[in-house]
Amino acid sequence: MSGHWPSWAACRRSDSPAADLERAKTLSEQALAASPGSPLAHYAKGQTLRAQRRYAEAIPEYEAVLASNRNSAYSFFNIATCKFFTGSVRRAEIAKSGVRLSFKAQSERLRQP
Repeated sequence: MSGHWPSWAACRRSDSPAADLERAKTLSEQALAASPGSPLAHYAKGQTLRAQRRYAEAIPEYEAVLASNRNSAYSFFNIATCKFFTGSVRRAEIAKSGVRLSFKAQSERLRQP
């Protein structure tokens, strides 16, 4: 258990949700600046924007993830959620119906080094 302490310490939370969101915003922006093509950095920024209820701004971040991984179910789900909250219900239905996960593609990807 003690081997997990350094990573747990880095994930500290404050007593203020607003301060936590501000910290998440700063960290996601730093991650994108350091690695602009990183799907994980775009996902983190999308999650931060979604938590701030900035749904329209979060959609392009999730779309950036999908550009590198068309099987990212969480990104499809989050796009649909964001479109729902921005009033684009019909577009959310289209996004949901566009999910075509390939088990074979996912299992092959996991086997690659």
